[in-house]
Amino acid sequence: MNRRWEPVPGFSPKSGGQFLREVGSTDKFMFRVYVGRMAGRRVYPSEVFHGTLRDAKVRFATFYSEQKSMVLDSRAPRTAPTTLEALVAEWLEFRRKRVVPKTLRSYRDDLANYVLPMSRPVVI
Repeated sequence: MNRRWEPVPGFSPKSGGQFLREVGSTDKFMFRVYVGRMAGRRVYPSEVFHGTLRDAKVRFATFYSEQKSMVLDSRAPRTAPTTLEALVAEWLEFRRKRVVPKTLRSYRDDLANYVLPMSRPVVI
């Protein structure tokens, strides 16, 4: 079945992102937010929400701030010296929220088997 989405009438998010409603539905909404580029491609995390329009507006505001804060926090300047192992652990935690568990296990195994054994304890 092919779903189609339309902008919610009378609501235009000033902060950016898309706030859509399923055609013919009054209680199914989708949010999308641009968070940047990864591997040369634009990244738009999305979420489908079931509920009232009022609850959907509240959830959209929360979803938008969560997505934007993850991007901003990942680019925050580092104040303390850190090692490659610490950066890898931080990156894995960041990716945990965006990939399925099997992919995360694959990342963890590849880093443990190929990247970390070859690195010396270096402060970055």
